[in-house]
Amino acid sequence: MVEKIITVNIRREVLKKPYWNRSAEALSVLRKYLKKHVKAKRIVIDSKMNEKIWQRGIKRPLMRMRVKVTTSDDGTAKVTLLEKQ
Repeated sequence: MVEKIITVNIRREVLKKPYWNRSAEALSVLRKYLKKHVKAKRIVIDSKMNEKIWQRGIKRPLMRMRVKVTTSDDGTAKVTLLEKQ
């Protein structure tokens, strides 16, 4: 198992989409970004992180976040939101 802490900035990609679809698009952009940078086949997003992205509604998702990615040997990466210390 390998753990990484990554800052993900998805502002550019999300702002290209219509405002009524931005939070849903933020999740797909996050998955695409992590597949590229972590080289994982399957990305599992934690429910608390999903709630944090959707917290401000569908129009204004979280644009930048620090995440902890735990990659297992079978190609699955679990993504959790990094809590402030």
